[in-house]
Amino acid sequence: MVFIPSGYFFFIKHIKGNLLKILLLLIVVFILTSGGHKGLVTFFIIFALLFSGIQFNFKYILIGFFAISGMLIIYTISKGKEFNKETFVYLLESPPRRFFVTQGSGFITRISMKRRNLYKGDIYEYQVIKKETFQEIYPGYNEKGAAPTIFLGDLHVRYGYMFTIISYILFLIIVFPIIKGTDNMPDRRLYLWWNLFILFFLLGMAEISYSSSLRILLALFNFIAILTIPYLKLNTIEKP
Repeated sequence: MVFIPSGYFFFIKHIKGNLLKILLLLIVVFILTSGGHKGLVTFFIIFALLFSGIQFNFKYILIGFFAISGMLIIYTISKGKEFNKETFVYLLESPPRRFFVTQGSGFITRISMKRRNLYKGDIYEYQVIKKETFQEIYPGYNEKGAAPTIFLGDLHVRYGYMFTIISYILFLIIVFPIIKGTDNMPDRRLYLWWNLFILFFLLGMAEISYSSSLRILLALFNFIAILTIPYLKLNTIEKP
C-alpha cells in the first residue's frame, strides 16, 4: 500500500525498455491485488494515469482497458471464484458501486443511526461501528461485512457533530499547506505524491483504529525518508 507503489514511481523513471516497464507495472498490480483489495489497485491506476503527465490517446485507453481487465481477473482468482455468468455480473456491478456509492452511504447511514440511537454495541470498540453500519445498509445479508467511510463518520458517532466539525476544520488547516507545497513542486515526484495520496485514501476509506494509524505512520515515515535521504552526506572511509 505504501512502499510498493512509491518504489514503482521512483524506479520507473530509470527504466528504459517498455517491456520492463509493463512487467514492473504488472508485478505491482499483482502484489496490490493479491491482498484482496481491488479498490486500492483501482486508485493506484487512476493516480498513475492522472498524474503521469501523459497525453491520452487510443493506445493508453487500450492499455487501461487491459490493465483493468487483468486486475479483475487476478482479483477473481485470489477470491477463489469461478468464471461464470454470476461472477461476470458481479465484476461489472461491484467496482462502480464501491467506487461511487459505498463510502458515501456509509457516512450518511452513520449519521442516521446516531440520530435514531440504533448502535447496540460499544461504539468505542474496534470495528463495532462499521459492522453494525453494514448490517443497517444490507439488512438480512447473511455474510459478515463492514461499511467503512471517511474518518469523520466514526468521530460523529462517538463524539457528536460539534467535535466532528472542529476536527474537519483542523484537518483542512493542516492539509491545505501540504497540498499547496506539493502543487508548487518544480517536477513530478510521484514517489512522494503517492504517500500523500495514500494518507488521504486511508483517512477517507478506513476507520480510526490501531491498524489504520500504523499505516498512516508508515506513509509519513516513507515520505520523510525519501524526502531527506538524497540530501544526506555520508562520510567516506579512506583506505590506509
